[in-house]
Amino acid sequence: MEFKEVHNSLSGTPQGGIISPILANIYLHELDSYMESLKTQYEKGERRESNPEYDVLYRRRRKKIREGKTKEAEEILREMRKIPSLDLMDENFVRVKYVRYADDFLVMIIGNKKLAEEIREEVREFLRNSLKLELSMDKTKITNLGEERVKFLDYEITKTKENTKIVRNVNGVRKRAINGTIQLLVPIEVIKEHLKGFTKANKPIHHNARINDPILNTVNMYNAEIRGLYNYYCLATDVSRKIGKFKYYHYGSLLKTIARKEKRTVRQVIGRYGIEVKRKDGKGTRKIIGAKLID
Repeated sequence: MEFKEVHNSLSGTPQGGIISPILANIYLHELDSYMESLKTQYEKGERRESNPEYDVLYRRRRKKIREGKTKEAEEILREMRKIPSLDLMDENFVRVKYVRYADDFLVMIIGNKKLAEEIREEVREFLRNSLKLELSMDKTKITNLGEERVKFLDYEITKTKENTKIVRNVNGVRKRAINGTIQLLVPIEVIKEHLKGFTKANKPIHHNARINDPILNTVNMYNAEIRGLYNYYCLATDVSRKIGKFKYYHYGSLLKTIARKEKRTVRQVIGRYGIEVKRKDGKGTRKIIGAKLID
């Protein structure tokens, strides 16, 4: 429907309609089944082989410890922590993970680039021959998580590289537990996009479209916006830091919107509508715009 005129489409599904993801789930169930068989076909090995370079340093360190040369042993240990203990390019250890949401899907592998290209081509052929769909090569990319982040469903996915953080596992063994773990992050572009209308010249401003709304409605609308962001990005490891930045400008915009509506200063608004809340560090209280629930 465009300008109240109906235009019949020859292919595809209505963009933005609630039925689109339902139709995608029905039709792409065949892809889900195919990816399960592909996973079975390619996965192999129980664990990675040890890194020969790491093993050499390990044996050298053990020898220094037996000889009582603790300083030299510590120096070797620092060298060991700069390299992986396992062979990251072990061709006998392969894993394939697949996840899909509507028509967006992600394939993550433990393997080399050649394998990734091979799997992409097989998926492309299956979509073309079995489902009559074309895989967009412009939107489909192969990347190394250790070098570049991947965007999926408005999250950023990355792999950590941290050799200095040492923790003890359940057996008391010290290890680099953080190194190589997968993390979900909030893209900075998301924060910038959501701040449009609330900031100008890197400062919070009033929201013109909300000046004539009742104050309770305005507060509820601002609360719903930041609550929605927190709820969606709650899985991200940096959600507090990234959305904390959004909260600063967003809350400042709320104060200035109420101030503009009532022709008051921000300080006067806080004095009139503010309630005392405890500070995060536990030292005293501060006033913020809010409401108290009374039994």
